[in-house]
Amino acid sequence: MNHDDIDNQIKSFLEDRLLVDFSDPGLSEETNLFKEGIIDSYGYMETIKFLEFTFSIDFTQKELATASFVSLKNMKQKVKEKLSG
Repeated sequence: MNHDDIDNQIKSFLEDRLLVDFSDPGLSEETNLFKEGIIDSYGYMETIKFLEFTFSIDFTQKELATASFVSLKNMKQKVKEKLSG
């Protein structure tokens, strides 16, 4: 799986589940989804489960407690880190 495929799968999931459009002017890949009220704790856990299942990876409790998953950009970077070893 190449980086573009990873990016597109994560972006599509978030847009479908959270009903957002990252092409909107007020929303970017760096937007903190929690601070903007776009994602809540349930949506966060659903997103983590999607990432782990889709990419066959596991996140540690420490990783989940950091700000690694507050934006689309951070999520994509973290998944790529896990996949690269």
